Amino acid sequence: MIYVFDTNVFRHVFASYYREIFPSFWKEFEPLIRSGIVTSTSLVLKELERQRVEQDGLSWLQRQDNLFLAPIEQEGKFLRQIYDVEHFRQQNVGVRELYTGGDHADPYVIARAAILESTVVTQETYAEHAAKIPNICEHFGIPCLKLNGFMREQNWEF
Repeated sequence: MIYVFDTNVFRHVFASYYREIFPSFWKEFEPLIRSGIVTSTSLVLKELERQRVEQDGLSWLQRQDNLFLAPIEQEGKFLRQIYDVEHFRQQNVGVRELYTGGDHADPYVIARAAILESTVVTQETYAEHAAKIPNICEHFGIPCLKLNGFMREQNWEF
C-alpha cells in the first residue's frame, strides 16, 4: 500500500516527533519514504516552505528527492473530476487559487492518491457538507487516514 501525505501531517510530525526524542519513529518512517511507500506532491513541499516549518525539518524534507513528486498528466485529469463536483468547486479554496495562478496542495494530494490507488494521510477531519480532504476522498472512494491510523496500519509500537 502507498500513502500520500498531506502538508499538515508533515507539520504535525515535525512539531511532535522530534528526531532526538523519538528516534524509533524516524527509524520506521524514513525507510517508507526511501521505498516510495510514503509519497506526496511537490505542492506540499511548496506549502511547507511558505508555512515556515522549522529549518532542520525543512532542510531534511528538501533532501528527500523521491518524496515530493511533480504532478503527472493523469493527476491533472483527476483534478478535473474533483472540480466537476459543484460543491467541491465552490467550497474548496484550491479552485480559487488555481484560477489566480496560486497553488494549493489538497486537490493534488487527492489526485495522486486516486491515480496510485493509494491512501491519503491527513490531519483534517471529516465535516458534514464540507469540501475537506476526507469529504472529497469519501466521495471518490479513496481511503483516508490520520497519522495515528497510518501508524496503526504499519503496526508501529513505541
